[in-house]
Amino acid sequence: MRPNRTIFMQLIATLILYSCGSSLPVYEIKEKTVEYNALQAVSDYYNEDAKLGYTVLKDDNFLYVNINSFETVSQLKLLKNGVTIFLDTTGKENEITYLQYPLISDDKVKMDMKALIENKTTFLKQKITGFGDEILMVNGEDQEYVNRQLNDKGISAQVNVVEEVLYYQIKFPIHLVEANSKSLPSMGIAIKGIKSARATQPDRIKSSAGGIGSGGRGSGGRGGGRKGGGSKGSTSSQSQPRTQMSGLSKDMKIWFKLDLQQ
Repeated sequence: MRPNRTIFMQLIATLILYSCGSSLPVYEIKEKTVEYNALQAVSDYYNEDAKLGYTVLKDDNFLYVNINSFETVSQLKLLKNGVTIFLDTTGKENEITYLQYPLISDDKVKMDMKALIENKTTFLKQKITGFGDEILMVNGEDQEYVNRQLNDKGISAQVNVVEEVLYYQIKFPIHLVEANSKSLPSMGIAIKGIKSARATQPDRIKSSAGGIGSGGRGSGGRGGGRKGGGSKGSTSSQSQPRTQMSGLSKDMKIWFKLDLQQ
């Protein structure tokens, strides 16, 4: 009886490890409708840690990853370091295959905080006009650059600003995430933090009426987030709290599995 019990306990341990290894939340992907406007839509999910709203949609041939942010902290990170979309067909959190746009060198982008305070929408629009047209595609050691508007791979990216909200979309062929195993494929949305000492000094930033408040949040959710994009919040007329901008140096990353069968 003792050998059988040992085998049984090993089996239980294996099942526990397996379940722990597949703990990523599952995102049920909806069909993209003609009416959907990626550069003005409310997100399905909101991640509190990353301060990002996100929605993933599909049609017969493509996936559309849509991101938006009301939050100054996450907006500044995106402006300085761009967005990386990791694609893992094994359903894990491998960072071997990914798309990145825009391609920005952190130390070359200067942030005029005075301009940000005076008119956030104008500040954001000016910054996104400086984004280039190249999207980086990486698969292991292979790298390729494609033009976000003109390429034969069906890959594109666009960014917009509406009323202090930053909207981002990247589109790519659905076959890039079709699973090669029984597991659901997974996706990671990542934005690196700002490591510049100058940019991470929150005491430099003061808000005035209509200034750089954090904005609205969603409610409910998955992927470490809450469902719903919410509406834009109000801003403060007092000095910007130190803690509000203290997350600038923190990297942001959201992982979830993709249910492509919905």
